[in-house]
Amino acid sequence: MFERYTETARRVVFYARHEAQASGSEYIEAGHFFLGLLREDPALARFFPAGVDPRAVCREVKESIPLREPGPSVDLPLSHPCKRILAYGAEEGERLNSKVIGPEHLFLGFLRERSEVGRLLEKHGVELKTVRQQIRDQSAPTREEPPAAREYVGGGGWISNDLRPGQFSSTRMEDGAVVIETHRSFQSHEIIIIERLRMSDDGKTRGPKNEHQFTIALDVS
Repeated sequence: MFERYTETARRVVFYARHEAQASGSEYIEAGHFFLGLLREDPALARFFPAGVDPRAVCREVKESIPLREPGPSVDLPLSHPCKRILAYGAEEGERLNSKVIGPEHLFLGFLRERSEVGRLLEKHGVELKTVRQQIRDQSAPTREEPPAAREYVGGGGWISNDLRPGQFSSTRMEDGAVVIETHRSFQSHEIIIIERLRMSDDGKTRGPKNEHQFTIALDVS
């Protein structure tokens, strides 16, 4: 299901799951998904009209989410609205002739799904046709390149440059899981973040739980 989604777009699901668990929900709802989307890609703020503060919109979304007692950390399925948002996002990627599905396409999915979040965006002047045209006019590829444009490193892995200087990420399959390894430079240190993700077609993660391994290497050169 997620083969064509960029690494950034896939991470949105995991941030959304965190929001859902924090609110005690049994499902990942559209509100959780939207908060995960803006958390992972703040650059989507460019689609909001002048004078509209995306942070204020996120606060409105967060306030609309019912709060329950947080339960144990378990796998949470996507709600039907979230599945439709993913499907619409894929359609928008094809409409815009993109080989991959990025956060901007998922943003269009919210506007098409017209859930409570979609209606809230429209209330603040965010319109489907306008955003779609903005993406088309920018005529830039999504933030992450499709595998065909990446450097093949063997073992089923691909490596690509990321947005920031001194930062890159690689994706590979390992023991049936998607492993995302991100290298970041901070001052004189190299920070390596390794995420192991398993996800089934219904949007649930499959064990083992996604793991985060942090390695900090001191550059003494």
